[in-house]
Amino acid sequence: MKLLVAPGFNFSCSRCGHCCNSYPVPLTALDLERLQAVEGGQPLPVRRLTLEPGLSQSFKAVLLKGEDGFCNYFEGSAGASRCLLQDQAKPQMCRLFPFTFLHAPDGVLSGLSFSSTAVCLNLGEPLASQTATLDEMLALFEDLNPGLKDKTRAEFGRLSLAADLPLSFELYLPLQKTMEEELWQIMGRKQRAIALQALALLFGNLREMSDNYAGSTPQAGEAWFDLALIETYLGSFFNAGAEGSLSLEEQITTQLTKFSQERHLNLPLTARLQSAALNLPASVLLEDLFARFACMRLFSRLYFGPGFSGLSLTVGLGHLFLMLLVGYLRVKLDYMEALENGIEMSEEALFETAVRRIRQVEGKWTSLRYSSREAINMLELAFLDGLRPLRLLDLAL
Repeated sequence: MKLLVAPGFNFSCSRCGHCCNSYPVPLTALDLERLQAVEGGQPLPVRRLTLEPGLSQSFKAVLLKGEDGFCNYFEGSAGASRCLLQDQAKPQMCRLFPFTFLHAPDGVLSGLSFSSTAVCLNLGEPLASQTATLDEMLALFEDLNPGLKDKTRAEFGRLSLAADLPLSFELYLPLQKTMEEELWQIMGRKQRAIALQALALLFGNLREMSDNYAGSTPQAGEAWFDLALIETYLGSFFNAGAEGSLSLEEQITTQLTKFSQERHLNLPLTARLQSAALNLPASVLLEDLFARFACMRLFSRLYFGPGFSGLSLTVGLGHLFLMLLVGYLRVKLDYMEALENGIEMSEEALFETAVRRIRQVEGKWTSLRYSSREAINMLELAFLDGLRPLRLLDLAL
């Protein structure tokens, strides 16, 4: 099948060692089997995400880090290191990193993970010129995931525009192309939060289309839930402490359910953002980073449907906006904290902070799956309101 490659993206490994440090490595059931074969009967250095049965390719656990923050199978130091696992036993995420692939009826979507330093900095050779490498990685991806390409292709025949609104692949393609073209136009612009603005407007148009298609009246969401969304995702994505044995999905669902039931909001993060009358300084580097992140996620179709949790196209786009927003707001909080401590952040320092936060968003998102109907329904309800992203955007500007 035709390999589809995002234009304007570069990659060559910078040998920074970051992928062996701090980045959470999700493990499939097949990964766990391979590791168990290496370790014999010894306990695996993993944290289980779920014990529920499911596809061998679905994520079941996360590889834990050692006390120094590095993978337990990492030996040496940055620039002079090696993996103690043989290639066959390495988790598929490690062997493929930072390449991603998704099989669709019109071709194979190739993408890049922003957990990679080189991807964040857009370093190296143009991805479009690396045909041999991409072919090699794709062959490995298909070998590690037998039967997955047929499954994901078939799932593109069961797309939805929104809840209970089927969307044929033929009608989906022009929508995807329009969104890609709109986003690609913002690359390199200096305008503050331009990627967020573009996504908010695209979502509003898609939500209106969904309502017209369903013959339903647009839903006006409650403002308190806007804040609950921000507080929940900011806390879940950037909280250094573990929430007991709960998975990320369970943390999010539990917190949003609590907000919905009690309507008593303790919002320390959003309260700080609302009380501070300051903006992030204009930065081409920062805005380009967030724009490239949004463009890559959209292009590689890893934000909805077969690419992510089976979400509808409309809700998937709303969720993409939310992921980008929490990263942007976390950078704003970092900037505020620096000023409070008497530190003037240069554009380079601000960009380094943004890279760190984007990595965290990508890492969390990679291990996040909305597997329960409750979680998916909650997102469907959250994004019934076509104006919600524009209201949330006020926090970032």
